[in-house]
Amino acid sequence: MKRLVILVLLGGIYSLMGQDRMVAGSITNQWPTIHDFEKEKGINVASYPIRTDLEKAVVLGVHNLNSQFDRDKDNEPYFYCFRREDGSGEMRHAVEIGIPHVVGRSMLGSQIAAQKVGVPFPKEGFDIYEHYTRQAFDNPDHLNSYYAEGERGVELHNMREGLWSLWALIAGRNSEWARDKAAKMLVTLQNITDERGRWSVELGNKKGIERLTGTNADNQARMIDPLLAYYEVSKDENALKLAGDYANVGLRDVFETDGKFKPFGQSSGHIHSITSSLSGIIQYAVLVNDTTMLNSCRKIMDSGVPDYFSTWGWGDEVMPTHPANVVSQGEINQVGDVVRSAIYLGAAGYTSYYELAERFVRGMILPAQFWMEDLVLVMKENTDPKDDSEKDILNRCLGGYGFPRPNGRLLNEATPVETQDITSGAIHALSEFWEHRITGDGKERFLNFHFDVENEDFVIKSLLPKAGNIQISAKSNKALFVRIPNWVSKKSIKLTVNGTTKKLDFSVNYLKISGLKKGGNAQLAFDVPCKTEREMVDGFWYETMWIGNQVIRIKQSGVISPLPF
Repeated sequence: MKRLVILVLLGGIYSLMGQDRMVAGSITNQWPTIHDFEKEKGINVASYPIRTDLEKAVVLGVHNLNSQFDRDKDNEPYFYCFRREDGSGEMRHAVEIGIPHVVGRSMLGSQIAAQKVGVPFPKEGFDIYEHYTRQAFDNPDHLNSYYAEGERGVELHNMREGLWSLWALIAGRNSEWARDKAAKMLVTLQNITDERGRWSVELGNKKGIERLTGTNADNQARMIDPLLAYYEVSKDENALKLAGDYANVGLRDVFETDGKFKPFGQSSGHIHSITSSLSGIIQYAVLVNDTTMLNSCRKIMDSGVPDYFSTWGWGDEVMPTHPANVVSQGEINQVGDVVRSAIYLGAAGYTSYYELAERFVRGMILPAQFWMEDLVLVMKENTDPKDDSEKDILNRCLGGYGFPRPNGRLLNEATPVETQDITSGAIHALSEFWEHRITGDGKERFLNFHFDVENEDFVIKSLLPKAGNIQISAKSNKALFVRIPNWVSKKSIKLTVNGTTKKLDFSVNYLKISGLKKGGNAQLAFDVPCKTEREMVDGFWYETMWIGNQVIRIKQSGVISPLPF
């Protein structure tokens, strides 16, 4: 507690001094190659435990999302696991954002992983989540609801999650009940919308919906993601219309015209609600080919996002003026949102944003996940559990995500370790990232991210970040283009095809692998530059060390469960 008070005071001092809370990294030293870096620093990059296994991360995440059912309470999903100061853990429920929230997020993460990565959605988990989805929607208004002390409440922050759960039932089980319920849900939301295009408590009350809360614009705009997913599986034109309406509301009431996030009081101040609004608006703009809206979104990515994110991907949970603000407590949900936003922009032709997505995945999403080797260092099983909430804690937390610091997974001794809500956001982003590693149609393929890939056309092995080497085996005659990041010196690139050095053929940010045919092999080699930087994140200075776009050290390191570099 004393340490937390000191941190809060320091943060206040920075504010009083007029210092910027987030100051982008500035280079303090640099080396042209890993060899030069290792020689001067006396370290061995190959020994660093850098995570690159995307599939393992998704498998562990799906395990986490389907391991947290209360066997003493009709398998009601828990919301999070709390770590006590002695290292023991306790699974806990929530009310307003309990069942109607965590169910939809867990269904989203599990179903998206099944569709894009091929990781199965466990049947038992799907059955349980379907049961609670039907329970939450069992009302004449067709709105995702919670019950407290026998009374029904509707928190509009949960509408996004409710629609995600209905989408999962349609996409995964072709549920006619879910199709009908989703269509009626959208009609109700239209009926409680005022002349400004905003949800209204007054209109909701007139429709007989009592205990209605959460009418801020973020809650509308963050619904665009599932509205578009639902539109894809249903072709319900009302979903597309609402997505457009909410996109306009979001740009008007959540973001400034210069791309900055509107301050707390005008926006919710909850960064995930803001960034999930952005990811949806981008998708809508791409779908309807609205270049003006898309340019506004690019402005937000370039101007607003850096105010709340470090260069390696840590994202603040809430704005500093928000009453729930805790100094340097982040969340992985919004990191996932920004990764997805960058992917959608990259797929729309703005390929430079792919670099941001890869940097955030490497620097925050992969290392912040709890693997068993991390959990055993900070948690222990309860030797005499009082009930289900204290049983099998390590296994239930495995693969989860929570509220990390910029330099570690846990803020202090007693803290939430993970929540399914946040884990789902990470798995959603990783699944999109997996699908977009290599894209294209017809006779051309584009390698957007420098991770291993095997499909019907190519087997690609990436040695990044520890070596600038990408090895390619062709299983077809399709042309392959490899994205070349800005940090790679083009003068250092060497391309060989079947052992013969080839002339380099660049197309914007991509290098064409010329002369590669079915059965042939190619190798792309280049220098990986290294650097150290100094950066202010949430009012505190950090020193970072980088190889290419991979951060490998953050000083000061987190005290409890630091990131595994």
